[in-house]
Amino acid sequence: MKIALAAATAVSCEKQFEIKDSGYMTGTQAAQKVEQDSEFLSSYVSGFYAYMVQYNTQASSGTVHDDFGLLSVLNNLDLMTSDMVCAGTPNWGQYDYLQDYGQEEYRRTFQHWNFFYTMISNANAVIDFFVPGEDPTNPTARGYLGQAYALRAFAYLHLLYQYVDPVDANGALAVNLPSVPIVYAARDGFDQAVITERSGRNPMSLVMEHIEENLNVALTLLDGYQRSTKNEVDLSVAQGIAARYYLFAQKWEQAAAMAKAAATSYTLMDKERLYAGFNEVNDAEVMWGFNHTTETQTSYASFFSHMCNDASGYLHKY
Repeated sequence: MKIALAAATAVSCEKQFEIKDSGYMTGTQAAQKVEQDSEFLSSYVSGFYAYMVQYNTQASSGTVHDDFGLLSVLNNLDLMTSDMVCAGTPNWGQYDYLQDYGQEEYRRTFQHWNFFYTMISNANAVIDFFVPGEDPTNPTARGYLGQAYALRAFAYLHLLYQYVDPVDANGALAVNLPSVPIVYAARDGFDQAVITERSGRNPMSLVMEHIEENLNVALTLLDGYQRSTKNEVDLSVAQGIAARYYLFAQKWEQAAAMAKAAATSYTLMDKERLYAGFNEVNDAEVMWGFNHTTETQTSYASFFSHMCNDASGYLHKY
């Protein structure tokens, strides 16, 4: 019985596989494929979030227990501010804490730069499954495309946080300061001259304009999208990202409006749940989070190892 089934499957696959399905698809062919079957993109979107929580995002040859995706970046940045205090044995994060890990040739600088530009590359790969000027009508495909735009904006915003001093001595935005390169998708529609020109450091105002354009597209595409898990960005998360951008841009009214809209679908934890901790992604006030499993968690190289008081690891070092 098993042999017969295998044979039938092989024959079926043989009939389905045609030469026209091999090689690279054009933008139009890719868009048609996604429109016909939006789940075609699900593995790309899942891979996007898997990268954001993976161990050793910088592909280092050594042990890097302080590189476990987005939360390691945020942990490193917290150590560089007054948000955390290191009072134990020096260990992971000590050089961040001492403000001694920011030079161009240092591993930390490369880690963060590489992380966010890989996010941008992954977002561009999804965006380029859709032809310019034609938004998908399939609700799932619209959601996938909206997530790519939202996360691309998120990545550029974090690059501005880290690689430019955004305000002058008076606290005003230093919009003309050189900031970071822009890496476009083909769907963005720029000619090669513009792409080449903007592959170097751009005025901060230009990168901010790009972020805001990405957010506006994301908010439109994600309106009405129902995500399958909290791993994904939905409209509320995109609104939260937009609120952070508007705070950065010193557009206070827009920031307040977006923050209020983002929080509409959530309720604060009750006292009983609050005392139980913040380790459940399905808690009512958690907007966005990755639900780790035994296959995806990375033991000592993890946020839990560094921050959780009931997990074995590095917490006692701080």
